Amino acid sequence: MASSIIDSKDTILHLDAREGKDTVSYGSDKIIAYLAEEFPSLITRRNSQNDTVLHLAARRGKHSDIIKSLAQSNPSLMRKTNTKGNTPLHDAVINGNRELAKFLVSIDPEVAYYNNKNDRSPLYLAVEKGNKKGILDDLLKSGALIPIYREDGDALPKGKSPVHAAIEQRSRDILLKIEKAKPELLRITEKELGNSLHYASSIGFLEGVQFLLQKFRDGAYETNLEGNYPIHLACKSHSADVVKEYLDKFPYAEEFINKKGRNILHVAAKYGNCNVISYILKQDPKLVEPLLNEMDEDGNKPLHLAAGYGKSLAAFVLVRDQRVEHFTFPSLITTQNSQEDTVLHLAAREGKDSQAIKSLVDSNTSVVRMKNEMGNTPLHDAAIKGNRELAIFLVSKDPEVAYYNNKYGRSPLYLAVEKGNENGILDDLLISGASIPIYREGVDALPNGKSPVHAAIKRRDKDILEKIEKAKPEILRLTDEELGNSLHYASSIGFLEGVEFLLENFHVGAYERDSEGNYPIHLACKNDSVDVVKRYLDIFPYPKEFLNKKGQNILHVAAKYGNCSVISYILKLDPKLVQPLVNATDKVGNTPLHLAAFHGRPMASLLLVRDKRVEHFIDRPDNSKDVVDGMKNSTAENSTDSTSSERKVQAYIDYVRKNL
Repeated sequence: MASSIIDSKDTILHLDAREGKDTVSYGSDKIIAYLAEEFPSLITRRNSQNDTVLHLAARRGKHSDIIKSLAQSNPSLMRKTNTKGNTPLHDAVINGNRELAKFLVSIDPEVAYYNNKNDRSPLYLAVEKGNKKGILDDLLKSGALIPIYREDGDALPKGKSPVHAAIEQRSRDILLKIEKAKPELLRITEKELGNSLHYASSIGFLEGVQFLLQKFRDGAYETNLEGNYPIHLACKSHSADVVKEYLDKFPYAEEFINKKGRNILHVAAKYGNCNVISYILKQDPKLVEPLLNEMDEDGNKPLHLAAGYGKSLAAFVLVRDQRVEHFTFPSLITTQNSQEDTVLHLAAREGKDSQAIKSLVDSNTSVVRMKNEMGNTPLHDAAIKGNRELAIFLVSKDPEVAYYNNKYGRSPLYLAVEKGNENGILDDLLISGASIPIYREGVDALPNGKSPVHAAIKRRDKDILEKIEKAKPEILRLTDEELGNSLHYASSIGFLEGVEFLLENFHVGAYERDSEGNYPIHLACKNDSVDVVKRYLDIFPYPKEFLNKKGQNILHVAAKYGNCSVISYILKLDPKLVQPLVNATDKVGNTPLHLAAFHGRPMASLLLVRDKRVEHFIDRPDNSKDVVDGMKNSTAENSTDSTSSERKVQAYIDYVRKNL
């Protein structure tokens, strides 16, 4: 027995309760009295799950006089929790142990409201169990009052509300029981679900709403965490009967405005709840008109939201109402909210292309070019969201918009490339009839902004390059202010397939300089892209022609950045092509070896020093010196190994840095 106690932390009383045996059968109440008197710590000791003997008895369905004696001898057992946060009363309710539950709550009524780690009290569990074996009735009769202030944890009104559990079961009978015994429970609010009226309205529980409006009427004027009144949730959940119940009690619906400034028609329209919309529109015109044309905090009207969220039937229900058409419809399509979105922007982002949206556009096509605060047109948003059907419709109405730039210099065409032709939107935009360049006063459009070809190169996607060349070859010639032309960018990232394709279809791009004065081949040398450099030299075999604005040839650039692979490749070329490169000076008199040394590129310097064609001197307008004498002193100061190439190179680097 001792070994068992040590291993599982169960005492003799735990084992007795776990096995379902009654200690009386082994000897009578005298055993309990003896244990309680001689070993009082056994009564409160816990096992590895933090269960007391009372927890195990509750789960085993035991309610003998002996168990009661244990509880009465130490009332603190009532509030002990195990690893799940359950008290013995929790376990009695869960296991339908009515007699013990009734006894435990008589000893400590407040425990009925203690929450476990799942925020459920015994009272909540009893409701959840549907008053199994009448346990709920017993708990409701306890004398405790709410709120309960628990020293070692939380209790109602915190945690999950028993009333919400009754609503979830749609049990009006349990609501009646709770209201009769503990009416204050009706007012408990759950953080996520709101008060009891919020929850009943959100699931369309009409009987529950009717009951609660009788017993908890002021709950209709409370807002939940999202700032909605209960009637808003009824509008959101298609519950026309529940909305009717509210409007019978509260006929002035304009009073109910949520924290976004939306009335009940806004909410019904946003969620496309046509039954609710139709019911509201049939009410007294004096009550309806303030709802129809009201704007929320973003400037959206109910019709704005219905169309914007693609609720076509809801939009048509509103459009057909003469009051809507007379007051709001003519200007609706161009009305912008606080983010400068039109209804068309909202529809594009929601992935909708309803006939209602198309009808709105047909009434005023200027909306296709309207931009929001991000500079996006509706076509931008359609491309971002992969809304192909609406994108096709919009570009058919105004092909040029495919080339309009947002505030980040990105056109819908660029975004479609960036998304990898998602849903085939790129194909649709490329077949639009617009040509580049776009010249419109006050319009930022291609060729300005970011080039779609550069987006394809960034993705290393030759297939998209081929699509662009086939449909819009002029786009290949676009230049990005920072990245240069398409050949510059492809060369700078070593995208060989892209360079080959562009050299076939944009040959002249190889002779263009970027903003820093470099030709594309210079960027290939800078990137150490030997295969790309080779491809250029296969087509342009006279590399001395390519001098950047600093007067540097391709060997200068490779040396400056220490790109040994490119340097080795160049030095192995036809001597007639290499000789003009190796000792050429840039505009300030630097040879490739000067740059390698000055920028601390020892391996590149070593490659050049070892090539007999490279001259080892400094020859600049303000400083013409033979480096040999300078190197003698530098190498002598270092070590006896003055003949090693590496040390000579390092000495050369030190000397050049000192004298340049």
